[in-house]
Amino acid sequence: EAPPAPPPAVAGAAGIAVRTLTREELEAHGARSVAEALARHPAIDTTTNSRGDHVVMLRGFEPRETVVLLDGVPTYVPYDGQIDLDLVPAGLVDHVTVVAGPGSVLWGPNGLGGAINVVTRPPGEAPPVETTFEASGRGHGARLEAVHAGRAGPAGWVLAGGVDDLHAFPLSERFVPARNEDGGDRENSDRRLRRLLGGLELDAGDDHRLRLSGFVLDAQRGVPPSTVAADARVRWWRMNAWRVAGASLGHSGRYGPRLQLDELVWARWYDNLFDGYDDARYATQALPRSFHTWYHDRAFGGRVRLTGPFAGGDWASVLRVWAGVQHDRHREDEGPEVERTLLTLAPQFEQTFDRRWRLTAGLQLDVEFPGDTPGVSLEPALGWGPLVALRCEPLDEVSVEAVAARRSRFPSLKERFSWALGQRDPNPTLGPETAWHFGLELAWRPLDWLELRAGGYDAEVAGLIAAVHVNSMVDQLRNVEAARLAGAELQVALEPLAGLRFDLSYRYLFARRLDVEPPEDALPYRPEHTASLGASAAPWPWLEVSTFVRLVGPQPFEDTETRRWATLGTYVVWDARLDLRPFAWLDVYARATNLLDADYQTEYGFPSPGWQIWLGARITGASFGGDAAAGEGTRG
Repeated sequence: EAPPAPPPAVAGAAGIAVRTLTREELEAHGARSVAEALARHPAIDTTTNSRGDHVVMLRGFEPRETVVLLDGVPTYVPYDGQIDLDLVPAGLVDHVTVVAGPGSVLWGPNGLGGAINVVTRPPGEAPPVETTFEASGRGHGARLEAVHAGRAGPAGWVLAGGVDDLHAFPLSERFVPARNEDGGDRENSDRRLRRLLGGLELDAGDDHRLRLSGFVLDAQRGVPPSTVAADARVRWWRMNAWRVAGASLGHSGRYGPRLQLDELVWARWYDNLFDGYDDARYATQALPRSFHTWYHDRAFGGRVRLTGPFAGGDWASVLRVWAGVQHDRHREDEGPEVERTLLTLAPQFEQTFDRRWRLTAGLQLDVEFPGDTPGVSLEPALGWGPLVALRCEPLDEVSVEAVAARRSRFPSLKERFSWALGQRDPNPTLGPETAWHFGLELAWRPLDWLELRAGGYDAEVAGLIAAVHVNSMVDQLRNVEAARLAGAELQVALEPLAGLRFDLSYRYLFARRLDVEPPEDALPYRPEHTASLGASAAPWPWLEVSTFVRLVGPQPFEDTETRRWATLGTYVVWDARLDLRPFAWLDVYARATNLLDADYQTEYGFPSPGWQIWLGARITGASFGGDAAAGEGTRG
């Protein structure tokens, strides 16, 4: 999807495993960030961890086990192996594609559980001017965004930027004061984010296009302390700098009547400053547990993607090849560098039989070359992943697909080398995780206004990377024997009347280690049951109302203080939004989050925000001077 070229066909693209959140959906939901938008996906669980990061888990797989792409470029902090998608603003995004499970071999390495591709606004396709402003009194925050796009002859461009300023988020009024939190505004929960994105696309003629893009994200935020940690273990932390810059250059073109080729090279720079303080004043750093550490990470890479159809019609054949290289490098302050290089080659063949059947077969080969590490000799590691998928459409309204595949993931540099302030023994020889996936999907549209999607999946994970206790204070990440992530999903979409839509979903997840006995076999913070209901109504062109309710069942976790297992209770979150469009160029809205003011936690000791109401307006300059009648325009 970047550079702009026809996206690779993905097995199950019409099934439950692949879903694209469009720009219109992102705006209708009122999502502030990509993480907030993904929280509505039935296959995704989101938590806020002890470092203040928003963790996105796809069918039970952690962020490090999921490929995260920004415009087709792997985007994660090389040391950590993940990225906080709450710091990626939804206002800069055109759409998000979520691939749950193996799906395809055309997304790059380390996609043990699937892929998430965030695609930013394309050059030349947004309104000439679009500005959004919103503010919340109870949340003590405001957000301003602006987008400009244009086209002149063969060139198109886009320029977008914005500022978020949140002084603190409010806790639920039901919150009971705890050891490190009095209630009201959450301690040390401020956040400031500035961003700038630009893109230039050039039509070079003869079906060839060039695209240059770049972005900068600059954030500072507090890390709210645990409400249950003992004094000696409380983290008085702040992320006083979180800076990410990226640039990419892509080309796509057609050679002859059939062959299509696109190439992409990229660079990512990450510079983050973490500060640990002596106490809740966040002013002094005299005690041994305090620190002031810069993390410098770099990622450089490129990939080539080839698409070659051999035949068309009822017996179409397509060969696709994905080949890429990426180099990751990490350094703390003035310390030694750790690095690695990943090489990937992935051919995929698709054969259609009589238009009703499609067979997809692929193979992904990944090789990791570790860099020179003082005191440790590491050997290259190989990951291999075959894919076979069979899709059948017995009727125009019905599709069924079965998938079997194997995936691999190499450990991140942090998993191998981090000592976690003395609480973890490094394990440089940590090996890769692997998983065999088996899935079955059904999509059925019995009526024009009714669509049903169902799926079942089983992932058998070998060499799972998990923490093993060395003693009461120290653990170590090791490859344990095995785990199983299996489940079922059901989605129902109804549009009984024009302008009225309902979306219902349910998911069951079994997430357990197979090498230990209960309760230690539980994989933490994976609820077995989740369900959601979304509804939207637009009775008139100038009015739209939408609401979303999500129920999350009990979640197992291990108390870091006592080393005992316990369970977080069930919670329900209800959000709503009201849009008024008195003119084609103006959208005035109010959005409310956590209307029930539920006091809930997604990770033990870290309560989530209480109710908030945001008021905002979006002005679209494309409509200035046009028909000013109410409701003549569309959002964005």
